[in-house]
Amino acid sequence: MQKDKKEKNKRVKSEELEQKLGEYMQGWQRAQADYQNLQKETDKWKIEFVQYAKADFILELLPVYSNYKIALDHIPKEDKNKDWIKGIEHIFKQLQTLLDKFDVKEIDTVNKEFNHNLHDAIGDEYDENKEEDIILKEVQPGFMLKDKVLQVAKVIINKKSNISDAENNSTEDK
Repeated sequence: MQKDKKEKNKRVKSEELEQKLGEYMQGWQRAQADYQNLQKETDKWKIEFVQYAKADFILELLPVYSNYKIALDHIPKEDKNKDWIKGIEHIFKQLQTLLDKFDVKEIDTVNKEFNHNLHDAIGDEYDENKEEDIILKEVQPGFMLKDKVLQVAKVIINKKSNISDAENNSTEDK
């Protein structure tokens, strides 16, 4: 009888130990999964942090790029073949290469359809040969860092309705 009692106690203790072991094992597995999730989140956060830090630097550089581009567009044709102009153009290409290295792309504008997420319409004009809301001119370039807009492009868009409204108003006045 004493022996049976001891056997029963051993079985109960063994079952309790197995139950505790299972609980500890589940806790360890949860902790392991939590740690792996934390590592993934930390890695993601580091990448985003570097991209945002990169974005701050690039935002400081973009006005220089834009002004450089405008200056090159205003070089008189008779000066285009001068060596010092070629040197300036070479420096501009280096700047473009630097932006490419940082995954910065200029937003397409002229002859594209206006997109309020990418473009800021600062004016409108009328061109009968173009569809409504087609970009006619770029005033200031826009830029994207991968899929994030850093700076919207400032553009002039085609508006037929303004001309039609003005024509209708002038004919109504008569």
